[in-house]
Amino acid sequence: MLQFALFVVWSMTAHGTTDNFRLGIQLSDGCAGCKVGATKYTDFIQSSSDTFSEYAGDSNYYGPDSVQLSLLTESAGPLITKDLDFRLKIQSNDQSATNAGGVIGYTPWASEGGGYSDALSRPADGSNLDGVRVGIETRVMAGLSVTDIEVGIELFADGQSSAGQDTAGPI
Repeated sequence: MLQFALFVVWSMTAHGTTDNFRLGIQLSDGCAGCKVGATKYTDFIQSSSDTFSEYAGDSNYYGPDSVQLSLLTESAGPLITKDLDFRLKIQSNDQSATNAGGVIGYTPWASEGGGYSDALSRPADGSNLDGVRVGIETRVMAGLSVTDIEVGIELFADGQSSAGQDTAGPI
């Protein structure tokens, strides 16, 4: 059984300007570059307080075994959020991008120090996952500034962590 856990890390700062970012996720199957599915993106955090990407799957939407996570900024320069708290979320589903997803895993809020989401196991119907979507939830928090944001995703198979993790900084 393949599982995913989403995480976010950053450092806190007392000043800065607001920049806009979003997440992207892409799945593939078999080998590096094999059966690659389309990258699915969330909305930018400034345009929505609660956003999910569409479900991403490999090219045949069946049994992915690798994932790539992207953190994209709207403009060049350091990624700094000001007066905006956020957390990331992740959800899996089975067989098609329209099927209901399983339990949503959340990272802690940025104001709580970030960290890992709960590991996802199976979609709501108990079958193996075929698709994954990522999201961002925000809330106003006066005085909070977050910079040097890095997100990542870790794969688990049968309860064992993968040899590597995919991490992404702003691009």
